[in-house]
Amino acid sequence: MRHLLRLLILLSLTSGWAMAQNGGTNAVAGSALTTSSLGGTNLDQEARELKPRDVLRYTIEEDVNERGNFFPTVSITELGEAQFQISAGTQLYVQIKAAGRKLADIRKELKERLDAEYYQNATVSVDLNNTAPPLPGNPNSSSVPKVIIYGAINATVPLPEDRKKTLSEAFASLGGQNQYANLKNVEIFRIDPMTKQQVKFIKNVKDMLEKGDLREDMELMDGDRISVKERRVIGL
Repeated sequence: MRHLLRLLILLSLTSGWAMAQNGGTNAVAGSALTTSSLGGTNLDQEARELKPRDVLRYTIEEDVNERGNFFPTVSITELGEAQFQISAGTQLYVQIKAAGRKLADIRKELKERLDAEYYQNATVSVDLNNTAPPLPGNPNSSSVPKVIIYGAINATVPLPEDRKKTLSEAFASLGGQNQYANLKNVEIFRIDPMTKQQVKFIKNVKDMLEKGDLREDMELMDGDRISVKERRVIGL
């Protein structure tokens, strides 16, 4: 199935590329910057090393499913990884180690990975949409129990020392949510204290908040990282 999907993508991209050669704009592989929503100059952004919880936005000019428009934003995880959709019409991703690197490095590797399997000569644009939000209080203190929510929602939720806090309580405390946030498939990443290995849970927070269905609710632990992806259609 994966090979068939690749073939369909390549066929559609080849058609779009040929049209550009014959009558449209000749797309050139590059790293042109788009205007960022952040303050400061592009030079500042180019010199900055990316960090976990930074939010990127990007586009692939040759993608016939989303030509000229930005894909959903991409948040760098606490493990330093970023996942980029290969096309707005698929759920295939290219995963890149992003933290500690610069935007130019990300563009270069993303283009190379896309050209190797999916595109003929991808024109990739990646820029910094938002920097990692500061932690409340002393940002250098790691002694305060907390969980980090990133992606379509960016927040740091402190954990009380005198009682438990659950997943549903954490999201309820955030108030209004990003309308594009996909709360049906929220991913919770945790380091198992016994094995020291990362484990992942997937929870339907939407049902918890809207239907009061708490059967899959869970207690949060200090250091949990919660990923909330964006959805393409409002109301689903």
